[in-house]
Amino acid sequence: MINFNKSINAFKAIVSNKITHVSLLLVLTTVLSVVMFTSLKTVKIYDGDSVMTVKTSSSDVDTILSNANISLGDYDEAEYDKDGNLVISRNFPVNVVVGEQEETIYISGGTVGELLEDKGIDVGEYDTINYSLDHKLSSGMTIEFTEVEYVYTKKTEAIPFDTKIVYSKDMKKGTTKVVGGTKGEKQITYLQKVVNGEVVEQKVVKESVTKAPVQKTTYIGTKAANSNWVSLLNPEKEIELDSNGRPTKYKKLITGIASAYSPNDGRASATGVVLKAGYIAVNPNMIPYGSKLYIKTANGSIIYGYAIAADTGGFVHMYPDRVVDLFFESEAEAEKFGLRNVEIFILE
Repeated sequence: MINFNKSINAFKAIVSNKITHVSLLLVLTTVLSVVMFTSLKTVKIYDGDSVMTVKTSSSDVDTILSNANISLGDYDEAEYDKDGNLVISRNFPVNVVVGEQEETIYISGGTVGELLEDKGIDVGEYDTINYSLDHKLSSGMTIEFTEVEYVYTKKTEAIPFDTKIVYSKDMKKGTTKVVGGTKGEKQITYLQKVVNGEVVEQKVVKESVTKAPVQKTTYIGTKAANSNWVSLLNPEKEIELDSNGRPTKYKKLITGIASAYSPNDGRASATGVVLKAGYIAVNPNMIPYGSKLYIKTANGSIIYGYAIAADTGGFVHMYPDRVVDLFFESEAEAEKFGLRNVEIFILE
């Protein structure tokens, strides 16, 4: 135990020059020891579960640890707490994977939940983690966090319209008319499963039509140019007529009186075809069998139309003034026609 009173008296003696030089050195050493002893402080070092108490005159962390033979790892930390104790944090790596991003964090301990909270990651109701939130952290562990949300979203989608084709006998052949053809709209509510910001699944939970589609109807004319003809035959190509109803192209024109006959007279023909309106009887010496003709009355009141020479008429011998005998589908039509002046255009 150092006697402070003796030290002070010795110092006074020095001042009074009453002691030797050897005594002076002894006194100075004693005083220095007193000063150094009184400047030492006590520091507790906490290293995990280990606690070490040291006396030191330094406040430098590295110096204190070095004097206490304590070393730090690359990621370890040492700092004073509020009570002046020196606390060492022995940090170890923990991998955190969020979606496609991975980060290595060096930490001294704690739980999975505390780490996620420290990183600002809120764990939602549907989020998934490969560890429980109260699981203690350990070196090298990998925490995989998957953010899962269920989101309702609305989309407006087009409704395609139906198409329909109607053949109209009231429209001229070759003409078309389009009516309607408007897309509709519907609003669809989806429930989407969003994983790490990407939609991975969705299902329709509600659908309502906001605008009904309008069917597209295409009318196609079937009314042929011969719709007002008596003949039921159709030419291979359209017969072009001038403003007077006469063919613009023909080989020969024959005029004269035409008579009429019907199925009451039979449907057999001289050429073997079964007669119907359009097949007519001719004088084959004047108009050869198979000739293709266009016939109309001279005043245009009746258009017999396209015709083919297929039969021999009895008029050839009995009524030489007649040029053709026209076949009608009924006796009434034949009687109504009677005898009329006609124009016969030989097409080919």
